[in-house]
Amino acid sequence: MTKEIITNFNQKYLWLKITSIFNIILFTSLFFTVAIINNQTLNNIFNINQTSNNWTFFALKIFLLLILTLIIIIASLWTMISFKKDWILAINDNFFLSLLLVFSTLNFYGSWFVINNCYQNKNFTLKAKNYFANFKRNLGIKKWLTIDYVLIAFFCALTIIFSFIEENLLPHLPFGGGLGIKYLPLILISFLISFLHGWLTGFISALMTLLFIPASNIISPWSFILDYFLPMTIPAIVAFFPSPFNGKKSVFTYLTYFYHCFLVLLLIYFCQFLSGYFLWTTFFPNNIWTGYSAIWYALIYNFINIFLFTYPIIQLLTPILYRSLKRYYL
Repeated sequence: MTKEIITNFNQKYLWLKITSIFNIILFTSLFFTVAIINNQTLNNIFNINQTSNNWTFFALKIFLLLILTLIIIIASLWTMISFKKDWILAINDNFFLSLLLVFSTLNFYGSWFVINNCYQNKNFTLKAKNYFANFKRNLGIKKWLTIDYVLIAFFCALTIIFSFIEENLLPHLPFGGGLGIKYLPLILISFLISFLHGWLTGFISALMTLLFIPASNIISPWSFILDYFLPMTIPAIVAFFPSPFNGKKSVFTYLTYFYHCFLVLLLIYFCQFLSGYFLWTTFFPNNIWTGYSAIWYALIYNFINIFLFTYPIIQLLTPILYRSLKRYYL
């Protein structure tokens, strides 16, 4: 009887496993294709029209390989889930995270499976009352105490210190950017307390950084908004993300850590891309790599800045800090 149940379960999710494996093979093949492709082929595909500067093609390869690496990691995690019964059954309790995984890897069957599986699950309901209560708590609508203002001041101080270190002591890329360690305190206060706490901390810290960042880093009010203000207030959205400490410990616990960091930095990347494309390439057109359009330059330069330098250190330290501090604030 037990063997029959296991056999039926494996047959039921056979296509889920096949499509997951296919995705890994597809993107791994693309990864190695990009890795070995020559400059002339890249030139023909992306119409760069540049042959003298190898850095042009090297930067493009890094950009493509980083994207494919992220997709392969996500596809591998989804494949692991599709082969474990307990993790498949946990999809209903992690609907949005599961949907994000399959969308990120263009797994169309997986997307249909997640939506259909949750639709058929009678226990998958959204209780408006609980949802609204949780929303208010995560937003930070409550009677604020002195400790709330003290915590905002403390995390503001940490953010400003990290910003100073980032601007003056850590190495930079040629045209700005580097290790964005200032986002760590902003993610922490948003997750541990609320959205408003995180947003106010980011707002105050962004204004205070005007005291020591070089004047050449701000070329217009929009430059300040897109390069400093929005990136330092975006981490507040972490307050609305599910906690990795809710429910039983599973692979979704670790995936929650992943998208807490990834989605925040993806939005920051989008802001800095807009700044690079509409402002920096307009004011300083000579900084654009030879043969590149402004949009390709902004996409690749900021992607390398965020996902090659900032993202790894944020992703490494955030789970450690979450687990260390949750006993005091959660």
